Amino acid sequence: MALRSSKTISEVARKLELNSEMLRGWVKKQQKQQEPSPDAELTVNERCA
Repeated sequence: MALRSSKTISEVARKLELNSEMLRGWVKKQQKQQEPSPDAELTVNERCA
């Protein structure tokens, strides 16, 4: 929800009754896990771009 919303992390945290810094940490962790590793091969779309 926090990643797909146009709302700020603080707004989403308030709505979910969470600490905003905790939610921010979770979001950063999720974003880092989605990053490709530095030695990963390019996808077809990335090669054609």
